[in-house]
Amino acid sequence: MEILVILLIIAIIIGALLGGKSFGGTVRKGCGFIFWFVLIVAIIGAFLLFR
Repeated sequence: MEILVILLIIAIIIGALLGGKSFGGTVRKGCGFIFWFVLIVAIIGAFLLFR
């Protein structure tokens, strides 16, 4: 449960840095950033693991 709270706080901070205009927009931008970051890191990791 604590990890979800930590991820929400990180998403809010990142979303605020990316310029969210409302709380919902801030969380949406933060979650979008976290999603794309994890996806890119997973692709790079898979590429390095299987090359």
